Amino acid sequence: MNNYRIYFTSRTINDIGDTLQEIAIIYIMALYTQSAIIAGIIISLNALVRIACSFFAIKTKTNSNVKILLRNMDLVYGGITLLFFLIYKINGSDMNYWVLIIYEVICSYIYTYYKIYQDVIIKDICSSNEQIARLFALDNIISVLVSLISSLLIILLKIEIFLLLNAFSFFISSIIINRLNIQNNTFKNKNIETKIFKKIVDFRYNYPFVFRIIITSSILSFFYATYNVVFQNALKIFSISANSIGILTGVYDVFVIILSYIVGFLRIKDTKKVICIFLLLVLIGLLITPFFQGVVFIVIITIVYSIIGGGYNSFCQIIFQNYVNAYDIPTLKGIYNIFCGISIMVSGYASPLLLRKVSLTFFCIIMAAVVGFLIIYNILNNLRPNEPPVRYK
Repeated sequence: MNNYRIYFTSRTINDIGDTLQEIAIIYIMALYTQSAIIAGIIISLNALVRIACSFFAIKTKTNSNVKILLRNMDLVYGGITLLFFLIYKINGSDMNYWVLIIYEVICSYIYTYYKIYQDVIIKDICSSNEQIARLFALDNIISVLVSLISSLLIILLKIEIFLLLNAFSFFISSIIINRLNIQNNTFKNKNIETKIFKKIVDFRYNYPFVFRIIITSSILSFFYATYNVVFQNALKIFSISANSIGILTGVYDVFVIILSYIVGFLRIKDTKKVICIFLLLVLIGLLITPFFQGVVFIVIITIVYSIIGGGYNSFCQIIFQNYVNAYDIPTLKGIYNIFCGISIMVSGYASPLLLRKVSLTFFCIIMAAVVGFLIIYNILNNLRPNEPPVRYK
């Protein structure tokens, strides 16, 4: 079994465990009378933890074996989840909700670093863009399939079994990932600079094209984070039957899966043009939505969001893998998480207020103007000299 298959298997098991945990946490949260407040606290703390961890990821000087790092994080993640399972098994719905909050914050801490070093190891185990895209498509497929299957399993199994399965998924993943055979597996961060601002400035100087993508993505994240708010508003405005929600959600899932895999086969040499093409598709979708109503409006807006989530975001990850050296990936992911995380947090507060003041049509026009600005921003910067050649042809 080669390295890619080993990692693919490990990632599959991890994805299954992550989805089961997400479902279990939502279920447990719903047991508390203060579920809305608890959910808000968890979302806010998770966002703060990930942003804080991203600052440390930029600053930290690391000289470690990435395979060992991932294996150890799997073991810690599994151990903490097993402990949480035992606490919930003993106390049930009487468990103090702060235990749930603390567990989620710890998981968020581990998850942030785990995702960063996953991206580092992808540099070693992937030999083509198609293999990278297949990993992102896998994440989306597992999320959809496990969620659907869990709808049945939650009737047959107790919710704590989901936590137990999640714990064992990490233990199994640690065993599998330990089988990776990578010659240059030691991650050496050559950038000895530890001042965060200076490292961000250096990264912008060394990878100007990648930094522009981060800026573009952070602005686009504000709009992408509004999906649920826009979706719910559209359902109410157009009086869409609840029976249609599953179908409409399915449209989004299908497009995200297909687009996240297709981007791995794009053979256009100038990646800068591909970014502009994705943005142009989003702009066209936003401009035509005001001419439609009801289900058609929601289908179009759903496709627009899936172009961002499945096409644009996946292609950006492929670009990161192609352009950025392994020892600079923690800095890259740190900057990316901070910029996009802040944008998403602002969107979470601002978008509901904005949609109370303006119509959906006007909201789409505002977002179209923002995307139009991003297209002009990228086109003007594309006139500059080309970046160094990409890793994969």
